[in-house]
Amino acid sequence: MRMVNRERCGECCCLATVHGIVAQHQGWVEVESEVGKGSTFKVFLPATREEKQAEARPPKSAIRGGNETILLVEDEASVRSLLVKQLRRLGYRVLEAEHGPAALKVWREEGGKIDLLFSDMVMPEGLTGLDLAHQMQAEKPNLKVIISSGYNEVQSGQSRADAGAIVYLQKPYLPGVSAKTVRDCLDRE
Repeated sequence: MRMVNRERCGECCCLATVHGIVAQHQGWVEVESEVGKGSTFKVFLPATREEKQAEARPPKSAIRGGNETILLVEDEASVRSLLVKQLRRLGYRVLEAEHGPAALKVWREEGGKIDLLFSDMVMPEGLTGLDLAHQMQAEKPNLKVIISSGYNEVQSGQSRADAGAIVYLQKPYLPGVSAKTVRDCLDRE
């Protein structure tokens, strides 16, 4: 895999996601790279004999939608597109942005109508998901927020947030899990 500017292809974000998944399973990644020859990535995971149950998908009947307005901020176009389609199918009005400054523009135009901010944690253009959440909640304290990341450290920012004000969703997640998280977050007091 060739490393290039993250803003051009998103590979660095994919590597961060891989690292996060491997670390969650008590593994590690070794990288060997030589200029002009390429890179080799070795993924090490612990061996186990026991079968683990796959993350349970909520039954389709258990996934409720709604008519609230969601601002979805995700720099990976494929992830953003998938979430937009899923959430719109459930009846939500979804506004989208590819990074923090674009999200702030949408917020200025639609802020009072937005019920939930669903944002990636780490994005290009200098604003994190937590930065967005804090700016938007300063203007609308009852704004619901979901922050998602492939980095294990995503919850380290939780101490900066008011207890219960922000929900964290670890990437990767199944579509049913993200839809249930959205509904649960919107229904919280």
